[in-house]
Amino acid sequence: MWNGISIVSVSALSILTIVFAVVTLNIQQRVLDKNGDIVSGLSAFRALKESAEDLEGVMDGEYIQNLIEKYNASYDK
Repeated sequence: MWNGISIVSVSALSILTIVFAVVTLNIQQRVLDKNGDIVSGLSAFRALKESAEDLEGVMDGEYIQNLIEKYNASYDK
């Protein structure tokens, strides 16, 4: 069913996909951690997850309404 060329090509495609994903995530991902420091690379995902746990449950209707009012009153609008 599988000949040698198809096995090599599927393996190479899988390896290249993993390599490109790691390189892309390592270069482009930058976030702020709890202390306000910039974290880049693969550790940025862990910092983002920890920050998201602290903010869980905070975004309710009142928060969003205040955010809209601040934006409407801001100079940047």
